[in-house]
Amino acid sequence: MIRTNVLRSVALTSLAASLVVACSFPEHSFIPDDEFNNGGNAGSGNAGSGGTGASTSGGSSGNSVGGDAGTGAVGGDAGAAGTGAQGGVGGSAGMAGAGTGGGGTGGTSGSAGSSGSTGTEDCTDGIDNDDDSKADCEDPKCQSAGYQCLALPSGWEGPVELAEGTDLSAVNCGGNYPTIGPRPGTDLNVPNAQCSACTCGTPTGAITCHFPDISLYQSATCGAGYRWTFSGSALEGNGVASGDCFGAQDPFSGPNGELPSAAATTAPPTTGGSCVPSGGAVTKPSTSWNTQARSCAGPPAGNMATGCGTNTCVPPAAGAYNRGVCVYQDGDQTCPSGVFSHKYLYYTGTMDTRACTSCSCSEPTGVTCNGARLEVSGGASCKASPDGTVTTPGTTCAGVTNATEQSFKYIVGTPSGGNCPPTGGQPTGGATPDMPITFCCIN
Repeated sequence: MIRTNVLRSVALTSLAASLVVACSFPEHSFIPDDEFNNGGNAGSGNAGSGGTGASTSGGSSGNSVGGDAGTGAVGGDAGAAGTGAQGGVGGSAGMAGAGTGGGGTGGTSGSAGSSGSTGTEDCTDGIDNDDDSKADCEDPKCQSAGYQCLALPSGWEGPVELAEGTDLSAVNCGGNYPTIGPRPGTDLNVPNAQCSACTCGTPTGAITCHFPDISLYQSATCGAGYRWTFSGSALEGNGVASGDCFGAQDPFSGPNGELPSAAATTAPPTTGGSCVPSGGAVTKPSTSWNTQARSCAGPPAGNMATGCGTNTCVPPAAGAYNRGVCVYQDGDQTCPSGVFSHKYLYYTGTMDTRACTSCSCSEPTGVTCNGARLEVSGGASCKASPDGTVTTPGTTCAGVTNATEQSFKYIVGTPSGGNCPPTGGQPTGGATPDMPITFCCIN
């Protein structure tokens, strides 16, 4: 008991001494009463803010002096993750209070900041996709990809991408130039017009059979030797009609006393009549351009890429478009000054005059004069029974009596049959390029 009291006395004495010491330093502030709960509060460290773009370390948590008693509080929160190109370094843990009741739990370390942009730039949407403060044509990435800031000439359509070649059937629009533009050409290939055959119908109308030329021959076969001939047209001109009897003005005797032995005629001529023509319809095979051109336009001007101020951000042409980026205008024009200086003249139409000549029919030929015949009699007057008869004028030879005088009677017959030779139906005309269009290109 005596020992216990002694110890208690010593403790009280020490406490009193401590209070005296504390009161003897007026420059120190007293701890408010509301901080004496469960020991000292934890240090309240501020979270580190990650930098934008550049690396930023998280902030360290603050330190705090603990109270005499109680359990230490939880340390400050971790620093927030940095944002931007490189993540921020995590914040330091908060330091615990130094209270008698034990140290506070340390704050959790901050997470690393998220990584920045991958650096991809869409050169057509007017947005700074890679966060380098440059959109579309302003961005070096777009410039290296072929995008250009260009002043489009006034009065010209475009820009378009243009291809030229002999076969562009597989070249289609798409990508930065999705809209089909003019598709002209040059070096026109023009096949001849095709014409249906001309034909003629059966002869109609009044057809007249006439006198043929009449000949007498020394030869009994109407061959070689001396020959006497009368013109059929002259006979008719002198008023000789079908069935009339007529004779020679001079005796039939050659220079050496030759006498006729046979008679024949040419084919009887006819006049009159006609045939109706048909045919000669034209077919025009398709023309084509030996050199073709294909153009594709970009989106409307209001939707074009940006970054060029008052100029236009023009995308590059696709690989198949070998003439590159162009502007165009109807007509045969002079290219404007500036980058669009290479001229290509094409055509979008043709002036086609291909046709066929009209079909027509010549006068009927091959008409048969049915019943036509030549009767030949010896003497000055025609006999009821002639010495010889040419039954098919133009094809037969008939024997006659050898006499110095001969008389004749010709029957013209009745016309039938025949045909009209057609004429016309020949291709004519051609086609020439029309409706020119001028493309002025960078390449």
